[in-house]
Amino acid sequence: MVAVKARIQKNIVGPQVRRKRCEKDWSQEKLADELQDIGWNAGRKRVAKIENGEAKVSDIEQLMLAAVFSVGIQDLLPRMNGAKKSLFIVLQRLTGGVKTLMSPDEILASKSLKLLNGNGHNGNGHNGNGNKMNGNGSCSGDDFEI
Repeated sequence: MVAVKARIQKNIVGPQVRRKRCEKDWSQEKLADELQDIGWNAGRKRVAKIENGEAKVSDIEQLMLAAVFSVGIQDLLPRMNGAKKSLFIVLQRLTGGVKTLMSPDEILASKSLKLLNGNGHNGNGHNGNGNKMNGNGSCSGDDFEI
């Protein structure tokens, strides 16, 4: 059996970069040249990886892309039109899946189970993970989990 690994998007601007490039009738090489003219040492391969979502794009790089296309940075972001489904698809592509959140009842049940099993607050100001508890129930340590 061959395992298939899901492709995780590393940026959300790639499809819009491709669309804007095609609107200007530019090749990937031409876009790379335009980016180089404003100080970004990007080549055709980098442009291809951005368009395919295989490369991360920093905020500065997004500004440079917007400048090259003479558009606002918002024009490089996906169009949401208030549709939750679009946001869900973007999040799923970026993360490889969307994590489900526990309901308040599930959180309470989980915390109660930890306390009953001795994994929670043990009465000495620590939560069992070695983290000091403060007055509002949050921990001062870095390894705090909910």
